[in-house]
Amino acid sequence: MIVVDSNVIFALFLSSSFTRELAVKLAEKGIKLISPVHALNEISKYRNEIMSKFLLDEEEFEECLQFITLLIEFVEEKEIMLYLKDAQKISPDPKDAPFFALALKFSCPIWSNDKRLKKQDKVLVLSTEEIARLFL
Repeated sequence: MIVVDSNVIFALFLSSSFTRELAVKLAEKGIKLISPVHALNEISKYRNEIMSKFLLDEEEFEECLQFITLLIEFVEEKEIMLYLKDAQKISPDPKDAPFFALALKFSCPIWSNDKRLKKQDKVLVLSTEEIARLFL
């Protein structure tokens, strides 16, 4: 099981990306990808930027989002509430606490390319390159 952060999820909107190919391969190998519902809120917040960056129209955006929700299980906030306080102490960025809470709950790594998240020693944070090296 691997917690997927928002920036990795954003990269999944590019159908030809290595990140998307890697996520599919992980799922095919039976490695469960999870993320807090908080990530879906981020996608909504940055919807227009995602569409612009990846040159997607509304229909393409919705198709990608549907694909992503099949690839990643989004966990409700109530399921990680017990871990949120510890996660807030650990997370170098308060906005990332839900990802850390999920990683603490399931004792699993976070897939993120945000180097700041590695500035703690409680949760393993792996970049796309590290994920590929470990799992492919």
